[in-house]
This record gives sequence, structure tokens and C-alpha cells, in this order.
Amino acid sequence: MTSRPWYAPLTMIGIVALTTLALVAPAELRARQRPTVADFAPPMTPSEAQAIVAAARAAERAQRIEQMQQQSGQDAVPLPAVQNMYFASSGFHISDRTGFLSFWRRNGGDLIFGYPISGEMVEDGRIVQYFERARFEYHPEHLGTDYQVMLSLLGNELTQGYDFPDGQPTQGRIYFPETRQTLGGKFLKFWQKRGGLRIFGYPISEPFEEISPIDGQVRITQYFERARFEYHPEKLPAFYRQMERANGIMLAGLYEVQLTDLG
Repeated sequence: MTSRPWYAPLTMIGIVALTTLALVAPAELRARQRPTVADFAPPMTPSEAQAIVAAARAAERAQRIEQMQQQSGQDAVPLPAVQNMYFASSGFHISDRTGFLSFWRRNGGDLIFGYPISGEMVEDGRIVQYFERARFEYHPEHLGTDYQVMLSLLGNELTQGYDFPDGQPTQGRIYFPETRQTLGGKFLKFWQKRGGLRIFGYPISEPFEEISPIDGQVRITQYFERARFEYHPEKLPAFYRQMERANGIMLAGLYEVQLTDLG
């Protein structure tokens, strides 16, 4: 009987070890090369990411509506977020969600309307905003037209209880049968140049002398449905005043006619 060499068991053990190493090593190598995924932040699908973004936007929108409701005490109409302009002098914004900012810029800005003195609020079911010399109203029923933003009749409200005498048609003055008043001279030129009927409305008084809230001086004043005009002849530069006298023409200085605050 032939006996096995003494090293035969060692040879078998070596073969088994090498076989095991050949099988295990590639698996360990592949495991080391595999990118690690954090167990606390599983990757989101595109639909899940879109849902999270939509929820955040909805929460922001709800917060804006709640703020408007708190200001007005009534339900506000939800509107998209768009451009805003902030005025440090008054501490308020003008937004274009309703078209207020575009209307303000397009029709004379602070010269005609002054600065905002409130934020947007709801009065009688309508979004409004107060300015120094006007109150803007949002009319969604006219969305996309020239009447989307309209001005309140603050001149009428301010003069409630006044008994203005009727004007008489005379040469050089325009007579308005709607209010039985006339308009002429520098006030007419300013009215025509700065917006006319749509911005200021009809005249509701004839020119008369009244103490100015601007400087406390007696000024020639005329009321309109949406405005109050004052005549400040000293605001016209001397050169233009001389041209008026020499040539018999009428010049309208930018600040010669001033609007007083109604807000």
C-alpha cells in the first residue's frame, strides 16, 4: 500500500484558500467601487420633487392672501406675485399684481398721484390702494383693458356739503353740462396735458380763492371729481413769464399748476 506524501493535506488546504479568495475578492472590490447612498436622504423621483415645490408655492400664496385678509378684514382676491416698487419715504410698496404700478408709472407717477400711503386692501369687496392724491381701484371685470385700474372720485368725497355755484359758458372756456362747470386757462392746459377726463374727471367747481394746504397762502383753486388744482404763478421761471408777456402766449410750467393731497 502506497502512503500519501506528508504535504498532501497542506496542498489541499492551499487550493481551497486560493479558490475562496478568487471568489470573494472581486465581490469586495465591486462593493468598494459602488457609490455610497446616504441612508437619511433617499433620492426623489421627478414627480416627488415637483410636488414639494408646488406645496411650497401654495404655502407662500396662502400666506400672502392671509396677510391681505388681516389688513382688510375681508376675503382678498388671490393674485400672482409680480414686480413691486418700494418707497422708503412712505414705507409702502406699489405692486403690479393688479396693474397699479404700471398705471402709476404710465400716468404721471408721483407728480400726479404722489407716493403710496397704504398697502393694497379690500374695501366694499374691491382691492384698492391709497396714494397722497388718489385712490386706485382694481376692476378685474375689465382685466386687460384701459379700465382695469380706475380712480376713485375723491374730489367728490372731499367736497361733500359744498355748494358750488354753476359756471356760465364764456369764450375761451370749455363748458361741461355734466357738472355745469367750466374749465379754461392754465388749469385747462394742465388738465388736457396730464390725463384729462380719465385721470381728473369733470370740474365740479369754478376757480375760486382758497387757503392752500400746501403753504397756507391764498391760492386760486378748482376742484375736480378726482383732484384739486392750485395755481402757483411763482413757479413759472422768469424767462417763460417774460415770453408770455412779450408774445401774448400762454405757457404751462410743470409746477405752475399743482395738485394738493387728497389721501
